[in-house]
Amino acid sequence: MDQQIINIASKWNGNGLALLFLITLLFSIFLSAIIGIEREVRGHSAGLRTHVLISSGATILTFISIYAIPVIISAFKDGSFPSDLSIYSSSYDASRIAAGIIAGFGFICAGTILKTGFTIKGLTTSASLWITGAIGLLVGMGLFLEAIIATFITLLVLIAFIYVERLLDLKSSKFVLSSSCDFNLINYVQEMCKINDVVIKKTTTELITNDDKTYQQLSIIFAFSTSKHSLSNLLKLFNANKDVEVESYVLKGESKKD
Repeated sequence: MDQQIINIASKWNGNGLALLFLITLLFSIFLSAIIGIEREVRGHSAGLRTHVLISSGATILTFISIYAIPVIISAFKDGSFPSDLSIYSSSYDASRIAAGIIAGFGFICAGTILKTGFTIKGLTTSASLWITGAIGLLVGMGLFLEAIIATFITLLVLIAFIYVERLLDLKSSKFVLSSSCDFNLINYVQEMCKINDVVIKKTTTELITNDDKTYQQLSIIFAFSTSKHSLSNLLKLFNANKDVEVESYVLKGESKKD
């Protein structure tokens, strides 16, 4: 399919390069929009437009490195622009621009990562931007079928694997703690977890007002691999601290609610 599209574009009355560019860019927009819509529906900051622009930019720069620059080089050598796409020069290293594109992805993707408390947010969106850029590279190289396969696998990971994560979260140990707003609960929990070699996967902090009294509530989901023994020791430390109240907990098959 890739070569067929290129062959058709090469025979378009001398404007094959422009036609191939249009087909390539539209194809890149279509594939990246599929991934972007999935991110947009889930309410992530990097949604439809961001993914489309990332992929389009990668496709344009790749197209320039593979087709446009050799065309310009040929025009300088022969004094006129060629009428087909058979001017690719083997002496030109087209991978240089691609390497720069990959480095540029890192700066953009890093901007979507945010650390709040124990939780690092935006990693999946950052990864989806990264792979969307890679799909743009595939399309820019003319590897249309490979780009379709990469898009399908990306969607499979983003949509189907989230249910696997939720299943692990349901089976993971959880604590719900509360304390007065004056007490630095997050730093205390972080220190205790470090001492007991406990890994936190996700946290949620909330301010609760009850009977004109405001206190902070911290919900913790621990890593699935965390041992029950370590969590039991951690629970004892929390119960022994008068500034911390354990409202509820789940220890892999064992649960308690106050």
